Amino acid sequence: MTRLAALSIACATCASACAIASCGTDDSPAPGMHVSVFKLVPDQGCSAQLASDPLTIPKELLLTVKPCDRGADTQLVAGVDQITLVVDYGALEFAESTELTSPTVTTLCDGVPVTTTVAPVPGHDHARAFFEVTFTAPARPATRLSIVVQAATGFSRSVPGSYALVAPEPAIAIDECAGAAPCTLVAAVGTIAVHVSVGGATPQMVTLASIVDDISQPGAIAVDVTTPGPGNRVEGVAFPPVPQGSRWSLRATLGGSSVPGPLIALTAPVISAALACAPTCVAGTQTALVITAPRHIHPATGSAKVVVGGIPLISDGAVPLTVENVAANTISGTLVLTFPATPGKSVVIDSLVAGYPATTISTTLQ
Repeated sequence: MTRLAALSIACATCASACAIASCGTDDSPAPGMHVSVFKLVPDQGCSAQLASDPLTIPKELLLTVKPCDRGADTQLVAGVDQITLVVDYGALEFAESTELTSPTVTTLCDGVPVTTTVAPVPGHDHARAFFEVTFTAPARPATRLSIVVQAATGFSRSVPGSYALVAPEPAIAIDECAGAAPCTLVAAVGTIAVHVSVGGATPQMVTLASIVDDISQPGAIAVDVTTPGPGNRVEGVAFPPVPQGSRWSLRATLGGSSVPGPLIALTAPVISAALACAPTCVAGTQTALVITAPRHIHPATGSAKVVVGGIPLISDGAVPLTVENVAANTISGTLVLTFPATPGKSVVIDSLVAGYPATTISTTLQ
């Protein structure tokens, strides 16, 4: 029998069955189509039934779905959860050799049709025909999903109720914090690699916010989470600079889901300052003040305040750090000073890099 002939018989038989049973609208599941909805629960290795028509096909005859012992709530993770419909054509009977046209599944989010790729698998319970239709929950968080299944004109079923679609929960992994807690980094030095992942295959845009010393910082980072990863996830990576402060955390947000990363303890970078003329600096001569900080500190600019005999010689001298020492993992800069020709005067020098001070230099001009 051809698909077209089978479909015509299906329509005619359905019409007859409804006329005999006075089944009226297709909101009544018997004796017409039954649609049972299941959500895969990967960690249990089975699928939990959602609020829908009771399963009318014996479990042992199902081909792709293994029902759990318990049902599930009506919440689905958008773009992640795998849904399987068991579509029973009900009172319609066919020879097992009959090739039936697959049902059409229409998914609607807040009443708006959404294109969904489905994979129908046909089955038979003796003379009764059924299909198992698997698809992924539409990537439309903060909407409600409703489902309509149609086998032919006049033979369809609207699944009772609807299902809440929630945003998938992002996850954060930080390369520099891969070891045992607590995670400790040097403040204002370098960047970190933050890997953000989301369940499912749908590309996502995740917002990465920075919280320093319990204060949310401006300038959240938008992370494109598009690279397929293991475990049916997509991934993205961002490289935020390590801030100044003592405590730092990151928070990933996608839709209504927000997840914090690990708490990072920040330690002060080691800043040093030295006079080239030390330990004896002579009045009326020039010398160099050398300020040194860790490589990759930001901003890589120091400042110096020089007071001679209680009078400011330099109030806020900028010291660009440009000379790298790879072996020592440091960077330094130099400020040329000319001391007044007044022996016996005290010299006090305070230096800063990225807000962190070096030990104060105190000496007396000879």
